Amino acid sequence: MRLLLGLEHVHAHQQEGANAGGHPLMSAGWELRVAGLFVIFAASMCSLITLWFRSTNTVVPRLLRAFSGGVITALALVHIVPEALEQLDGLPLKFPVPVGGCAILAGILLLVILDSTLAGILAPESYRNELQEQEEEDKDSSTCAVTSTEHHSNSTPKKGADFHCHRIHSSSSENVSEAATKMKTIRQGVTAVTMELGCIFHSVIIGIGVGVITGDKQLVLTLITALAIHQGLEGLALGSVLALTSFSTLKKVLMLFVYSVTTPAGIAIGITIASTYDATSLTNRAVQGGLNGVSGGMLLYIGLNQLLAEEFSKGDLTVRPGLRFCMYLAVVLGAGAMCALGIWA
Repeated sequence: MRLLLGLEHVHAHQQEGANAGGHPLMSAGWELRVAGLFVIFAASMCSLITLWFRSTNTVVPRLLRAFSGGVITALALVHIVPEALEQLDGLPLKFPVPVGGCAILAGILLLVILDSTLAGILAPESYRNELQEQEEEDKDSSTCAVTSTEHHSNSTPKKGADFHCHRIHSSSSENVSEAATKMKTIRQGVTAVTMELGCIFHSVIIGIGVGVITGDKQLVLTLITALAIHQGLEGLALGSVLALTSFSTLKKVLMLFVYSVTTPAGIAIGITIASTYDATSLTNRAVQGGLNGVSGGMLLYIGLNQLLAEEFSKGDLTVRPGLRFCMYLAVVLGAGAMCALGIWA
């Protein structure tokens, strides 16, 4: 996939197409690029199978999410981040600034801010009120704790005060449970939205990388095959997260459809600009490297925080060693599958 992101191969093949005397749109491989639009779209839409699971907390969906975490993390660390560092750190700058690392950091911070902001905006008013009430009850609970200590130091405790404190603690526990449930639902929706944005951003970039290739049918065929597998795996990751949300089935399908059309759209854009694209220019290197860096940072945050950290922080794994071991294997398989694509692309 680094070939798709780096685009160092593009200039040579553009020259090859130009030497043949044809327009880049009609050069060798253009029909494969057009066919790739539909092949990659079909592979991406295979992610719809993740919506068939009736329960998202059974073994298979959890293993799929662990597998997805390995896929997304390896995609960021193995394919995107190294290419961004190579492209940006080689630019002639007046000051020795690690631009590649800064771009990756920008992608991570962008999703951190977006994740937190969306959760705050989408939080319902009832949830905000419950949090305020919870803070007040926590203060009352602290008062009860002091009062209870004083009662135990005396020989005759006041039963009315003890009953009042018990009622506060019971009400507090109920509110915490209800608030936690609402917040979990909100977080799952926010995670799905931010992951969708990260995947779309990345998919458009690599789609353009395929679209600008001219002159080499074998290269185009290899990259489209690898990209179809890549987009299918990434789509499974997105679908496994969407399955956790309370979104309607129609909304989930529409979000997967939008994701599926972004890479074909990127290919179409690449085909359009192929005649003027110069991968060796400093401007294109800076733009491509910057987009790759931000994209890599976004996917790194998604893979490590929203997928792996979320799944492996669940308490039942401490008492289910068999499931925990299977999830380890799923992560390794997902990361290995994405790393193996580097052999061909």
